Amino acid sequence: DIALAKEKFEGILKKYPLHHESLEALALIAEHSGDMEEALGLNKQLSLLQPLAIMPHTNLSRLYMLQGEIEKAEAEKQRATLLTFKQTAKESSKVREEQAFLEKQRAERARKKKLFTEVIEQDAEDDIALFALGKICFEEKNFSEAAKLLEKLIQIKPSYSLAYFFYAKSLLALGESSNKAKVQSILIKGIEYAKKNGEMMPLRSMQRELNKQLIL
Repeated sequence: DIALAKEKFEGILKKYPLHHESLEALALIAEHSGDMEEALGLNKQLSLLQPLAIMPHTNLSRLYMLQGEIEKAEAEKQRATLLTFKQTAKESSKVREEQAFLEKQRAERARKKKLFTEVIEQDAEDDIALFALGKICFEEKNFSEAAKLLEKLIQIKPSYSLAYFFYAKSLLALGESSNKAKVQSILIKGIEYAKKNGEMMPLRSMQRELNKQLIL
């Protein structure tokens, strides 16, 4: 029922005068009811309330055209077109910024990967380099290599608690979820060392992951 809908949205606007969804609904009801002046007024309010919104200007252009006010219709159409261009340019700029950021991240990761690889070539048991390289491989989704490096690390330094977390996650990513007992055992060991070391962040991460595995 249009009358009930109108009453409902008007009630919302009394409580929340800036509720643009209600304004949009009332503008649509006014247009469908043939009250073009009311529809125009509500769309003008919307254009002021949402200066970057395209739709109010598109609606105003259509309404003016229906009234035969060509110049006003064209002016609103131009405003809608300009806002569309601005929005598109803004989105394109955002995409370029994101791409540049990701490229910078990739370059930095490649630099670190080269550095830690060289360190391991000099000292195959360097725990810091093993963890760093294992984590980089994990981030690159090279889970097989990550698992090898992290497994080697916990053999060399069993107390390196965070290594257990990424080792377990790497095995899961490789489809080792069928061997739940192995993954759970790795997490339990990691939790034990995290408790001993007083490392709360790795402890919480591994407990969450272990709970998830126990539920599955």
